[in-house]
Amino acid sequence: MSPKQLRKQWQRALDANLTRISHLLRRRGPLNSAAVHDLRVSLRRTRLLLQLSNQRQARERIRSFRLTARKVMDTFAPPRDADVALEWAKHMHASPALLTRLLRERAKQCRRSEKVLKQMKSKLRAIKLKLIKRGDAEKLNRRFHQWTSAASARCLETIQRADPLSLTDLHELRRDIRRWRYLRELAATARPVARDRMVRVLVSTQESLGAIQDTEAILQQLKSCGRSREVTRLKQVLRRELKLNQRAALEEIVRLTKHLAEH
Repeated sequence: MSPKQLRKQWQRALDANLTRISHLLRRRGPLNSAAVHDLRVSLRRTRLLLQLSNQRQARERIRSFRLTARKVMDTFAPPRDADVALEWAKHMHASPALLTRLLRERAKQCRRSEKVLKQMKSKLRAIKLKLIKRGDAEKLNRRFHQWTSAASARCLETIQRADPLSLTDLHELRRDIRRWRYLRELAATARPVARDRMVRVLVSTQESLGAIQDTEAILQQLKSCGRSREVTRLKQVLRRELKLNQRAALEEIVRLTKHLAEH
Protein backbone atom coordinates (compact mmCIF):
# COMPACT_ATOMS: atom_id res chain seq x y z
CA MET A 1 0.00 0.00 0.00
CA SER A 2 1.33 3.45 -0.93
CA PRO A 3 1.58 6.29 1.63
CA LYS A 4 -1.21 8.09 -0.24
CA GLN A 5 -3.55 5.08 0.04
CA LEU A 6 -2.74 4.62 3.71
CA ARG A 7 -3.40 8.32 4.33
CA LYS A 8 -6.85 7.99 2.78
CA GLN A 9 -7.58 4.88 4.83
CA TRP A 10 -6.41 6.61 8.00
CA GLN A 11 -8.61 9.65 7.36
CA ARG A 12 -11.60 7.48 6.47
CA ALA A 13 -11.19 5.38 9.62
CA LEU A 14 -10.69 8.43 11.84
CA ASP A 15 -13.75 10.22 10.45
CA ALA A 16 -15.91 7.08 10.80
CA ASN A 17 -14.93 6.56 14.44
CA LEU A 18 -15.33 10.23 15.37
CA THR A 19 -18.77 10.23 13.72
CA ARG A 20 -19.73 7.15 15.71
CA ILE A 21 -18.52 8.72 18.96
CA SER A 22 -20.41 11.93 18.21
CA HIS A 23 -23.60 9.95 17.53
CA LEU A 24 -23.28 8.04 20.81
CA LEU A 25 -22.63 11.24 22.78
CA ARG A 26 -25.87 12.74 21.44
CA ARG A 27 -27.99 9.85 22.72
CA ARG A 28 -30.46 10.67 25.43
CA GLY A 29 -30.64 8.67 28.60
CA PRO A 30 -28.28 5.97 29.86
CA LEU A 31 -26.29 4.02 27.29
CA ASN A 32 -27.47 0.45 26.77
CA SER A 33 -25.07 -2.50 26.56
CA ALA A 34 -24.54 -2.18 22.78
CA ALA A 35 -23.85 1.57 23.05
CA VAL A 36 -21.37 1.07 25.90
CA HIS A 37 -19.52 -1.51 23.80
CA ASP A 38 -19.53 0.67 20.67
CA LEU A 39 -18.33 3.74 22.58
CA ARG A 40 -15.40 1.92 24.16
CA VAL A 41 -14.36 0.29 20.85
CA SER A 42 -14.62 3.57 18.91
CA LEU A 43 -12.63 5.44 21.54
CA ARG A 44 -9.97 2.74 21.57
CA ARG A 45 -9.63 2.77 17.78
CA THR A 46 -9.54 6.58 17.68
CA ARG A 47 -6.81 6.73 20.32
CA LEU A 48 -4.67 4.42 18.21
CA LEU A 49 -5.31 6.36 15.00
CA LEU A 50 -4.43 9.68 16.62
CA GLN A 51 -1.28 8.29 18.19
CA LEU A 52 -0.30 6.82 14.84
CA SER A 53 -0.56 10.22 13.11
CA ASN A 54 1.86 11.92 15.57
CA GLN A 55 1.19 15.41 14.15
CA ARG A 56 3.31 18.03 15.88
CA GLN A 57 0.90 20.90 15.33
CA ALA A 58 -1.88 18.96 17.05
CA ARG A 59 0.16 17.12 19.68
CA GLU A 60 -1.51 18.76 22.70
CA ARG A 61 -5.02 18.23 21.31
CA ILE A 62 -4.20 14.59 20.59
CA ARG A 63 -2.77 14.11 24.07
CA SER A 64 -5.84 15.72 25.68
CA PHE A 65 -8.24 13.56 23.65
CA ARG A 66 -6.34 10.35 24.36
CA LEU A 67 -6.26 11.01 28.11
CA THR A 68 -9.97 11.87 28.14
CA ALA A 69 -10.86 8.81 26.05
CA ARG A 70 -8.81 6.59 28.37
CA LYS A 71 -10.70 7.91 31.39
CA VAL A 72 -14.09 7.36 29.73
CA MET A 73 -13.12 3.84 28.64
CA ASP A 74 -12.01 2.99 32.16
CA THR A 75 -15.11 4.43 33.79
CA PHE A 76 -17.36 2.38 31.48
CA ALA A 77 -15.48 -0.86 32.15
CA PRO A 78 -17.65 -1.79 35.20
CA PRO A 79 -20.96 -1.33 33.29
CA ARG A 80 -19.51 -3.37 30.45
CA ASP A 81 -18.60 -6.17 32.87
CA ALA A 82 -22.09 -5.97 34.36
CA ASP A 83 -23.59 -6.33 30.88
CA VAL A 84 -21.50 -9.44 30.25
CA ALA A 85 -22.59 -10.90 33.60
CA LEU A 86 -26.25 -10.16 32.92
CA GLU A 87 -26.17 -11.77 29.48
CA TRP A 88 -24.49 -14.88 30.87
CA ALA A 89 -26.87 -15.08 33.85
CA LYS A 90 -29.87 -14.91 31.52
CA HIS A 91 -28.35 -17.65 29.39
CA MET A 92 -27.99 -19.76 32.53
CA HIS A 93 -31.66 -19.09 33.46
CA ALA A 94 -30.68 -17.38 36.70
CA SER A 95 -33.43 -16.59 39.19
CA PRO A 96 -35.36 -13.29 38.93
CA ALA A 97 -33.86 -12.25 42.27
CA LEU A 98 -30.29 -12.64 41.00
CA LEU A 99 -31.06 -10.89 37.70
CA THR A 100 -32.64 -8.00 39.61
CA ARG A 101 -29.56 -7.70 41.79
CA LEU A 102 -27.27 -7.63 38.76
CA LEU A 103 -29.50 -5.05 37.06
CA ARG A 104 -29.37 -2.81 40.12
CA GLU A 105 -25.59 -3.08 40.24
CA ARG A 106 -25.40 -2.23 36.54
CA ALA A 107 -27.65 0.82 37.01
CA LYS A 108 -25.48 2.06 39.90
CA GLN A 109 -22.31 1.68 37.87
CA CYS A 110 -23.90 3.40 34.87
CA ARG A 111 -24.90 6.42 36.94
CA ARG A 112 -21.28 6.88 37.97
CA SER A 113 -20.04 6.45 34.41
CA GLU A 114 -22.64 8.77 32.89
CA LYS A 115 -21.64 11.47 35.38
CA VAL A 116 -18.01 11.25 34.25
CA LEU A 117 -19.01 11.15 30.57
CA LYS A 118 -21.11 14.31 30.95
CA GLN A 119 -18.02 16.17 32.15
CA MET A 120 -15.89 14.85 29.28
CA LYS A 121 -18.20 15.26 26.27
CA SER A 122 -16.81 18.61 25.12
CA LYS A 123 -13.23 17.29 25.08
CA LEU A 124 -14.23 14.22 23.08
CA ARG A 125 -15.94 16.38 20.47
CA ALA A 126 -13.01 18.78 20.09
CA ILE A 127 -10.67 16.69 17.94
CA LYS A 128 -10.61 17.06 14.17
CA LEU A 129 -7.49 16.25 12.16
CA LYS A 130 -6.54 15.96 8.52
CA LEU A 131 -3.26 14.77 7.01
CA ILE A 132 -2.75 17.50 4.44
CA LYS A 133 0.97 17.54 3.80
CA ARG A 134 2.70 14.87 1.75
CA GLY A 135 5.34 14.52 4.45
CA ASP A 136 2.64 13.66 6.98
CA ALA A 137 1.51 10.72 4.83
CA GLU A 138 5.06 9.42 4.47
CA LYS A 139 5.67 9.65 8.22
CA LEU A 140 2.35 7.92 8.85
CA ASN A 141 3.36 5.11 6.48
CA ARG A 142 6.71 4.60 8.23
CA ARG A 143 5.13 4.57 11.67
CA PHE A 144 2.41 2.18 10.51
CA HIS A 145 4.91 -0.41 9.29
CA GLN A 146 7.06 0.01 12.41
CA TRP A 147 4.07 -0.44 14.69
CA THR A 148 2.72 -3.43 12.79
CA SER A 149 6.10 -5.18 13.01
CA ALA A 150 6.40 -4.29 16.70
CA ALA A 151 2.89 -5.60 17.48
CA SER A 152 3.56 -8.96 15.82
CA ALA A 153 6.95 -9.21 17.54
CA ARG A 154 5.42 -8.52 20.96
CA CYS A 155 2.82 -11.23 20.41
CA LEU A 156 5.43 -13.79 19.46
CA GLU A 157 7.64 -12.76 22.38
CA THR A 158 4.79 -13.26 24.85
CA ILE A 159 3.93 -16.66 23.36
CA GLN A 160 7.53 -17.88 23.39
CA ARG A 161 8.71 -16.58 26.76
CA ALA A 162 6.29 -18.51 28.96
CA ASP A 163 5.08 -22.10 28.92
CA PRO A 164 2.41 -22.43 30.09
CA LEU A 165 1.02 -18.93 29.64
CA SER A 166 -0.41 -17.44 32.84
CA LEU A 167 -3.67 -15.48 32.93
CA THR A 168 -1.61 -12.28 33.08
CA ASP A 169 0.32 -13.35 29.96
CA LEU A 170 -2.95 -14.13 28.17
CA HIS A 171 -4.43 -10.72 29.02
CA GLU A 172 -1.27 -8.99 27.81
CA LEU A 173 -1.38 -11.03 24.62
CA ARG A 174 -5.03 -10.13 24.03
CA ARG A 175 -4.22 -6.41 24.14
CA ASP A 176 -1.28 -6.81 21.73
CA ILE A 177 -3.33 -8.91 19.32
CA ARG A 178 -6.12 -6.35 19.40
CA ARG A 179 -3.69 -3.57 18.52
CA TRP A 180 -2.19 -5.70 15.74
CA ARG A 181 -5.67 -6.46 14.42
CA TYR A 182 -6.65 -2.76 14.31
CA LEU A 183 -3.49 -1.94 12.37
CA ARG A 184 -4.01 -4.82 9.98
CA GLU A 185 -7.62 -3.76 9.33
CA LEU A 186 -6.41 -0.24 8.53
CA ALA A 187 -4.32 -1.61 5.67
CA ALA A 188 -6.96 -3.99 4.26
CA THR A 189 -8.03 -1.95 1.25
CA ALA A 190 -7.70 -4.29 -1.72
CA ARG A 191 -10.45 -6.59 -0.47
CA PRO A 192 -13.03 -6.67 2.32
CA VAL A 193 -11.53 -7.04 5.79
CA ALA A 194 -13.57 -10.22 6.37
CA ARG A 195 -11.72 -11.89 3.49
CA ASP A 196 -8.28 -11.13 4.92
CA ARG A 197 -7.08 -14.43 6.39
CA MET A 198 -4.66 -12.79 8.82
CA VAL A 199 -7.42 -10.55 10.18
CA ARG A 200 -9.70 -13.57 10.61
CA VAL A 201 -7.02 -15.41 12.59
CA LEU A 202 -6.37 -12.34 14.77
CA VAL A 203 -10.08 -11.81 15.42
CA SER A 204 -10.59 -15.46 16.34
CA THR A 205 -7.61 -15.40 18.72
CA GLN A 206 -8.69 -12.12 20.29
CA GLU A 207 -12.21 -13.43 20.86
CA SER A 208 -10.92 -16.62 22.48
CA LEU A 209 -8.72 -14.60 24.81
CA GLY A 210 -11.60 -12.20 25.44
CA ALA A 211 -13.76 -15.12 26.61
CA ILE A 212 -11.27 -15.65 29.43
CA GLN A 213 -11.54 -12.00 30.47
CA ASP A 214 -15.34 -12.18 30.32
CA THR A 215 -15.42 -15.25 32.57
CA GLU A 216 -13.22 -13.51 35.13
CA ALA A 217 -15.42 -10.39 34.93
CA ILE A 218 -18.57 -12.44 35.60
CA LEU A 219 -16.94 -14.11 38.60
CA GLN A 220 -16.07 -10.67 39.96
CA GLN A 221 -19.64 -9.45 39.46
CA LEU A 222 -21.05 -12.46 41.32
CA LYS A 223 -18.93 -11.61 44.37
CA SER A 224 -21.36 -8.79 45.10
CA CYS A 225 -24.37 -11.13 44.89
CA GLY A 226 -24.02 -12.91 48.21
CA ARG A 227 -23.35 -16.58 48.96
CA SER A 228 -26.58 -18.28 48.09
CA ARG A 229 -26.65 -21.82 46.70
CA GLU A 230 -27.43 -20.42 43.28
CA VAL A 231 -24.44 -18.05 43.30
CA THR A 232 -22.16 -20.83 44.56
CA ARG A 233 -23.34 -23.15 41.80
CA LEU A 234 -22.86 -20.51 39.12
CA LYS A 235 -19.35 -19.79 40.35
CA GLN A 236 -18.50 -23.46 40.02
CA VAL A 237 -19.81 -23.45 36.45
CA LEU A 238 -17.74 -20.37 35.68
CA ARG A 239 -14.54 -21.91 37.02
CA ARG A 240 -15.08 -24.89 34.72
CA GLU A 241 -15.75 -22.53 31.82
CA LEU A 242 -12.57 -20.63 32.61
CA LYS A 243 -10.49 -23.79 32.17
CA LEU A 244 -12.26 -24.62 28.91
CA ASN A 245 -11.77 -21.06 27.63
CA GLN A 246 -8.08 -21.20 28.48
CA ARG A 247 -7.74 -24.44 26.53
CA ALA A 248 -9.59 -22.99 23.54
CA ALA A 249 -7.44 -19.84 23.63
CA LEU A 250 -4.24 -21.87 23.64
CA GLU A 251 -5.48 -23.77 20.57
CA GLU A 252 -6.09 -20.45 18.81
CA ILE A 253 -2.60 -19.27 19.78
CA VAL A 254 -1.12 -22.40 18.19
CA ARG A 255 -3.15 -21.69 15.06
CA LEU A 256 -1.84 -18.12 15.02
CA THR A 257 1.79 -19.18 15.35
CA LYS A 258 1.38 -21.73 12.56
CA HIS A 259 -0.14 -19.06 10.32
CA LEU A 260 2.79 -16.73 11.02
CA ALA A 261 5.27 -19.52 10.27
CA GLU A 262 3.62 -20.04 6.87
CA HIS A 263 3.90 -16.36 6.03
